[in-house]
Amino acid sequence: MAKNEEKTQALAVVNQDNFMALNPDVVNESGALIAVSETMQTMPSILKLDHIKCPSGGGMTYKLMAIDGAYSAEEFEGVIIKVLMGRKFWRDKYTGRGTPPDCMSVDTITGSGNPGGRCSKCQMNEFDPEEKVKKCREFRTVILLTPDSMMPKALSVPVTSIDNLTKYTVALGGGGKRKDGSIVLPKPYYGVVTTFGLESDKSQGGVEYSKMTFKMNAELSKEQIGMIREIKKIYDPILEELNERNGGGEDYDPADEDE
Repeated sequence: MAKNEEKTQALAVVNQDNFMALNPDVVNESGALIAVSETMQTMPSILKLDHIKCPSGGGMTYKLMAIDGAYSAEEFEGVIIKVLMGRKFWRDKYTGRGTPPDCMSVDTITGSGNPGGRCSKCQMNEFDPEEKVKKCREFRTVILLTPDSMMPKALSVPVTSIDNLTKYTVALGGGGKRKDGSIVLPKPYYGVVTTFGLESDKSQGGVEYSKMTFKMNAELSKEQIGMIREIKKIYDPILEELNERNGGGEDYDPADEDE
């Protein structure tokens, strides 16, 4: 290879037999998409999907659900099919789950409620030096397909992990070099299998907490990306409606905050 030549090295392509949503026999012939979409339409909010959260208290394992019960894992894999955004603000001290926010946004641009209006101009979106946080919290809800199910799962990404998520999706969309010099071509986030992990960090007050990590594990073929796009055509409108029903994401409880 010439000195100035760049090498392009692909990751392993996913075996369709190991991933239900990438198996044409399942997707195209069993009526699975219709069954899943009809089930999703009956849900009151996005978080009635199988809901995965960042562990509290600096924990380093996810609580996951299999068809026969719950289990714990340090990491898991899936294909991201959508990233939903949201903000929520409580004017008074939050007293428990289920308390409606005073203001919320399902796009992080425009708030609905009190104070409402443009999020970028809102004083509740400014950093509070005393509490060391913004009063209005921003969230991401990652919708993903795991190898064992056609039903998507909802991964709630807390504010402290949003930067890791953003850097990951931007890197995928732009492509770039690996440490060995090989080139990774631009990919949509639904064009790869992502490994979701955890890392430890500390707040300014010295409290340890967990942050989510995101790493490309394998690439989808062009045909597999086409299948995911077809799935997204059916799922995306339903997911957006469910996100609005939930008010933009995370079922937030400040008591869970470790940051």
